[in-house]
Amino acid sequence: MPEGDSEVYFRVGYTDNSDQTFSDSIYDADLGGAMESDNTKPPKARYLKVHRGRLFYAHCLEEAQGESLLVFSKVGRGEAVPHVNYQYVDRDDGDVITGLASFGESLAVFKMRKVFIIEGDFSSLYTLDVGVGCIDPDSIIELKDKVLFMSEEGYMCFDGSNLSCISEKINNLVPQQYFTIPKRMQIDATGASHLRSESSAMEYSSVYYPERRQVWILCHDDALTDMILVGHVIESMDTITPTKLYGDIEQPLLSWTYHTYPNHDFTDLGLYTDTAGKTRVRAGDSGGFFYDMDSGLADYTSANAAKDIAYSFITGWSPLSHPPTLTKTVRIINLGYMTGAAVTSTNMYIDVDFESTAADTIAIAGGSVVGTAEHLGDRYAGTYQLFNENFMSSATGNNFRVRITGSDQIAFGINHVCLNYRLEGIRFWTPTRS
Repeated sequence: MPEGDSEVYFRVGYTDNSDQTFSDSIYDADLGGAMESDNTKPPKARYLKVHRGRLFYAHCLEEAQGESLLVFSKVGRGEAVPHVNYQYVDRDDGDVITGLASFGESLAVFKMRKVFIIEGDFSSLYTLDVGVGCIDPDSIIELKDKVLFMSEEGYMCFDGSNLSCISEKINNLVPQQYFTIPKRMQIDATGASHLRSESSAMEYSSVYYPERRQVWILCHDDALTDMILVGHVIESMDTITPTKLYGDIEQPLLSWTYHTYPNHDFTDLGLYTDTAGKTRVRAGDSGGFFYDMDSGLADYTSANAAKDIAYSFITGWSPLSHPPTLTKTVRIINLGYMTGAAVTSTNMYIDVDFESTAADTIAIAGGSVVGTAEHLGDRYAGTYQLFNENFMSSATGNNFRVRITGSDQIAFGINHVCLNYRLEGIRFWTPTRS
């Protein structure tokens, strides 16, 4: 191109650097518009998210104060990033961007202790300055009109207007050391957050399981037993707000169960589609194996032997009769249960007077089969063996609770627990079902 030439030129092809000629037979008018000159190279970023046709780059690793930098593309062209398309998210607060989420008309930019919200196509920008943010990007679940994420205060739900803790009912398990919820990600002296593989902190991975309307949260720590918290949606996730008001009591939208996996080393949860076209949950472990979590099948492969899964059933406390202050002695416990095969390692514990130290420990070894039941369902397909057993007991007190725990590779369910007891000084038995 001659120096000082102001004409616009177009590249139409390549030729080798040799003694050849190239004939350009394309008219300038047929080449279209000139090349855009306002774009810059997209940044290297830890988090990417498509929102309203733009590609957002967050926590840009090689940019100045990049841990608080958000860069965004032109609409419909994720690689086209004008040099003016950037936004710092409170870059002097000592915090770092930990994830992105797109829900409804909003984009959430998470830091560990705050959430920055972009509404529409930058029609409104504001910060939820409430000291709540996301501590693990793998804990984020995007739903139609809300986002769920793990914070330092517990598992949160935000719908663009309301922010609430939906794990409040299980946060009290922390002092009892059942699991840690949550534990802060590590930050080094430069203000950069460590990747999950570099951090010794608790790791979280979450999915929404639409087939069962459940939220699954994996809590993983190399030094602790893996636990999956399952939040069972009481009402449709699409139609309710983060909390509903019942009288003067604000109730979470989920009821919770928790499941421990002492024989596994799960690191992540994900979703897949089975052969019937249903969405299922799959867990990955540190050894590179995948486990189908709700298929009813053993996880055996030729390279990886099946592992037992721990289970536990706990009743509430009951005085069995009134007044509660009367002392009772449990004599016979009738237990009805069903399995896919005989159980191998299951115990029943009778707790007394609000103490977790068992007054009685009874081994359930799988007695005589009293019947079978054909069952075809999502969780188990085949023939259940039905058991009905009587166990002798001598637990004495005012209030009683039954715990049944085990570890196996088969389906196991409880039909009933019936405590036969006598009041202090009375010699006949009175059955009570719980």
